[in-house]
Amino acid sequence: AALVRRRVELSIAGEILFGTASRFYQEASADGILEEDFGFSYQTFPGRGYAAAGGRSRFPDRLRRRILARIREALDRGIERDDFDRVRTKAIGDFLRVFHSPAALGPILASCHFAGSTLFDYRDALWKTGPSAALARVRADLSPDRCAVSTIDPV
Repeated sequence: AALVRRRVELSIAGEILFGTASRFYQEASADGILEEDFGFSYQTFPGRGYAAAGGRSRFPDRLRRRILARIREALDRGIERDDFDRVRTKAIGDFLRVFHSPAALGPILASCHFAGSTLFDYRDALWKTGPSAALARVRADLSPDRCAVSTIDPV
């Protein structure tokens, strides 16, 4: 259940910070420093995990600085309740929608099984998490002093 809670908190935090509806995404896109493939993803495993924010950019240094600045801003100012409620409501809708599709439900059930949890653990984490838990996850898992940067030049 703790691993599922971590996934939920990090998913919500990542969407608030870097999702397509976020201020970060809208401003960076308008400034031309990111392309449509930009995204946030994460993988968590017992005892380890990673998060990644990125995509193609003609200005990778500017994008890196902007990503780190957004994380620092969240750490300094916190997470707005309105942003949290909007993202969590969408996540709850996405969760409920998978019950209409066995093809979508299967991978989620498998993921829960291999994490040693159940779908009910995911539901409980989604319903019970709050802005302070999402911010604590940013502090623990997205701290700028624990970041690595990878830039690949296209051939």
